[in-house]
Amino acid sequence: MARFAMPVAARFAVVVVISLVCGAAAYAFSESQEERFRATTRLSFDLSLRPDLVLSSDFPSFDASEDGPAQTNAATVASRDIAVATASMLDLDPDDVEDDVRVTVDRGTAIVAISAAADTKEDAELLARTYRGQYKRLRAARERARARSARRTFQRRLREMGGRRATGSLASSVRDRIVALTALEREGTGFPEVIEAAHADDDPAEPDTRRNVLFGLLFGFVLGVGLTALLRDRSRPARDGAPRDDLDD
Repeated sequence: MARFAMPVAARFAVVVVISLVCGAAAYAFSESQEERFRATTRLSFDLSLRPDLVLSSDFPSFDASEDGPAQTNAATVASRDIAVATASMLDLDPDDVEDDVRVTVDRGTAIVAISAAADTKEDAELLARTYRGQYKRLRAARERARARSARRTFQRRLREMGGRRATGSLASSVRDRIVALTALEREGTGFPEVIEAAHADDDPAEPDTRRNVLFGLLFGFVLGVGLTALLRDRSRPARDGAPRDDLDD
């Protein structure tokens, strides 16, 4: 069976055609997708900005160079409880909230970003704002419960020391802790701080047609190069001059 070697120009044409076809397919697919807007809001967990919390033994310090604490904070923000609370506020399905909300960490910082997608800019901002608010509400409730428990422990300890009649530096320190915990129980810490309000661009974030087309072109290029390499390999004769395939039949 005769073999022919594909000319370089032909191989180049095949690569170009396949790339264009894949790019066009990616464009058509992207244009068929529903437009979605994405709003982002950010929370700072950096305790160095809150000296009142740094001085409290009830809160751990944070080193922005460490990823562990940041990932832990992101995990608490992305918990199912927050999605359920948000869904209840907006009359949505919790699964849809989990699908539409992304929680990420700005690398090397104590900043957690909440990104929410919706069909309109206003709905995206509302979802991000509500999700953030529900997280802060549930966190504040846990803070108050912890402060209440700690206050009761210190009050019991003060009674064991003599109550109002107790004197000395230790009793004074216990009283100071009770006062601080009472304030924390009543007002909370306001932590983490909102450093960026929910905001969405005027243009939809999804679909990203440019990115999709570039990916389609790249995929087509790789596919075309691989196909032409395969054809070239199959058309190359063996070292002994015989064709590579078994032609006995």
